[in-house]
Amino acid sequence: MSNLNTLRALEARLAAATGADRELSTDINRALLVQSSARHRGPHVTASIDAAVELIERALPGWGWSVRCFMAAGSRSGIYEAVVWHREPAEGFTATDSSAALALCRAIIRALIIAEIERLDRAAMGDDA
Repeated sequence: MSNLNTLRALEARLAAATGADRELSTDINRALLVQSSARHRGPHVTASIDAAVELIERALPGWGWSVRCFMAAGSRSGIYEAVVWHREPAEGFTATDSSAALALCRAIIRALIIAEIERLDRAAMGDDA
């Protein structure tokens, strides 16, 4: 499976996730962080905002991020919006989900999908830079 196909498959699984998912976290870690050991599952990025931020730092070094929560009056749960960006927050990749960690993971994967598409386009045009 190509890197782009792997990222798109992870994006679909994140969209379908209804909460933290250890297997999905492991697959994200293996796809993005190239784990050397089949036994090492990596941080639980779909459950922990700290782990998701660590993922940003490793998969998208130098990128910024933010998360905010929108809650209806009297509600005990909200919708989280995450943004990851390289230069300007307005140029970032946004995702929403039921948890901050899932929203961050979705935004990270979206950014990586676009970066991979741009890389493939450059390669097709003969510009490997």
